[in-house]
Amino acid sequence: HGWEDVGDAHLFVGLSREKAREKVVREFEARGLLEAAKPYTHSVGHSYRSHVPIEPYLSDQWYVRVTDDRMKGAALRAMAPDQIAPGSPGTDDPAKAGAKCGDGELRFFPERYAKTFQQWHENLRDWCISRQLWWGHRIPVWRFTLFIGSTDPTEALHKHVRDSAVESHDPSNPEDWPISECASQSFFNPIDGSVTWFLCPPAGRDDIERALESRGFTQDPDVLDTWFSSGLWPLSTMGWPDPDSFPETEGLLDTFNPTSVLCTAREIITLWVSRMVMFNRYFNDGKVPFNHVYIHAMIQDGHGQKMSKSLGNGVDPRDIISTHGTDALRFTLTQIATATQDVRLPVDLVCPHTGETFTPKTITTPGGHVVPAPVQTCPSDPNKKMVTAYGVASGQAEPTDDMPLAINASAKFDLGRNFANKLWNAVRFALGHLEEVQDAGPREAVSGRLVDRWMLARLHDTLNKVEAAIANYQFNAYAEAMYDLIWREFCDWYLEAIKPTVKDDAAQQRVLASVLNAMLRMLHPIMPFVTETLWQHVSAAAAGRELEIIELPPSDLAATTAWPKISDAAANAEAVTTFERVQQLVDAIRTIRGERNIPRKKKLNLHVPPKVMSLVQDAEGIVETMALLEQVQVLAERPAGAVPIAFEGSELYLSGLMNTDDPAALEAERSRLTKFISEKERAIHGFRQKLGNEKYVTKAPQHLVEETRAKLAEAEADVDAARNALESLGAASPGQ
Repeated sequence: HGWEDVGDAHLFVGLSREKAREKVVREFEARGLLEAAKPYTHSVGHSYRSHVPIEPYLSDQWYVRVTDDRMKGAALRAMAPDQIAPGSPGTDDPAKAGAKCGDGELRFFPERYAKTFQQWHENLRDWCISRQLWWGHRIPVWRFTLFIGSTDPTEALHKHVRDSAVESHDPSNPEDWPISECASQSFFNPIDGSVTWFLCPPAGRDDIERALESRGFTQDPDVLDTWFSSGLWPLSTMGWPDPDSFPETEGLLDTFNPTSVLCTAREIITLWVSRMVMFNRYFNDGKVPFNHVYIHAMIQDGHGQKMSKSLGNGVDPRDIISTHGTDALRFTLTQIATATQDVRLPVDLVCPHTGETFTPKTITTPGGHVVPAPVQTCPSDPNKKMVTAYGVASGQAEPTDDMPLAINASAKFDLGRNFANKLWNAVRFALGHLEEVQDAGPREAVSGRLVDRWMLARLHDTLNKVEAAIANYQFNAYAEAMYDLIWREFCDWYLEAIKPTVKDDAAQQRVLASVLNAMLRMLHPIMPFVTETLWQHVSAAAAGRELEIIELPPSDLAATTAWPKISDAAANAEAVTTFERVQQLVDAIRTIRGERNIPRKKKLNLHVPPKVMSLVQDAEGIVETMALLEQVQVLAERPAGAVPIAFEGSELYLSGLMNTDDPAALEAERSRLTKFISEKERAIHGFRQKLGNEKYVTKAPQHLVEETRAKLAEAEADVDAARNALESLGAASPGQ
């Protein structure tokens, strides 16, 4: 195609490629040129739309010269200096680096994706922007070809304009109009003496377009590449390039472009981020369209496959909102938004008959994808069936009244739902104590109790963690910090510890109200609905109970309330360390109670040495409350039938739970102590190996080395105490 003087090849001109192939073989055979015919298996690309082989086709296309320094170089210079690798072509020229608006203002999170952006532009090739499709933005270029021989191309075009002038469309000099108002380019073909003109009229000049068409010009049939159109979209929708023509867009471009953050996926760094940066810097006075680019993780199904409608392995957010709640959806997605490239979200099914969630049976498609089988059986009733999203998408099954469509869900969203419920119940409990007391006491009254000082310190530390996480777009760290603060510390420890005292302690009520108020503000961006509902009650109960060290300006809505500001005076490393010792003591006692299946209502007595008694007294009743103890006494001698506990190298005893006359009880205690000694000896071995490593001792931070030595000494003391306890039961300790 395209030549006339082709010799013997004229036999194939006009044939389809399939017919031409057959005729080529026949001609080779007829001329004795075919040595052999053999089968050859190879990979042939197929169109995902038409499912036919893709073959090369030579055609004229429109390109953007993105290799020009005003495009490629400007994009590279936009990168933050500390994120661009040394020696980049975009920063080699000192006259260019840092010389213009927008240079050095683009930063990627996580930082490693800056390398993708940089390498793409360093190896960039000119960009083909034309597509042969039936839809899209048609390329605004008109073309016309004349065979002019040796005539001057400009004179030939003017003569054509004069000869084809139309009175109604040609009010001015026909030699200059409409050519002078159009961007133009001509190409002369010396072989046949033809010249082709390409003209691009100004935007909105329908009169010029009609005039061009009346003179034989035709608009290019191609449309713009999707990404080219998309790159122009943010600019053009806000008035660019002529905001005066669209009064409603006045000020939009200056207000919203550039914006602060682009949140996107890694696979379109080259397609979207790159082109947005180049377009904005070229068209918008060098400005970058956004200062930060946050690349979020890709969510896959449990088999590591990208979620898609055709595989039926995606999760519809509306279904999760229906089954778990909006906040559960938001919190879970925030929690799994790690800095890794991909995260997996195993997809379960919700039975439409019973509402049960279950793991579906899977099949493997011809393309190698693992998907739910088209039809599933109800987990509790084998007579009931259901259709999966894959069954519908693949056409293998249709929902009916007897066999309805199953809902895609995931057990991972249970954590978000449980967290929302935990917060709801904790706030209800706290409000019950705050609403009972009318007089909150003087504002300057700050509780001196250990548990209150610890809770304020943990709130202060968590606020710092959250702010650092948000600043670096580490949203999973934000979610984890709030989960730990609210569930593990506020609910599991603080609320339980203050139950006996909060009703009669106005200072402690101030701490409770302020902590609750601050936590709702901190959690609101992740879980806005439950926090907004609770806010009305918490803000009312907290009014008048503010602490000097926490700034919590009042607001009618959680959505508009100020972010909390906590003074560094709330930080209290000593209180945190002391309370951690209290937690370890309580956990040790709880472990014994769990191993012995001691009823929750049964209270025990604890016998401790003087130094541990000092810790119990500092805790002001927390140990007794959290460990369910009747009383704590200073150890004089081991009580009969008491169970020993090794704690910080000391021997503690729980009395009232072991019958020394029962051989089975004695043997159970020996087994427990033997297991404890074995675990501690493994820990001691690890500490000694670490301290025996010269590189660790000399190069690791000194505080870590000292911490390892302290842990070794404590573990050795615990082993000695446990061995003494084991010997007192009438058996030799292990290792002796």
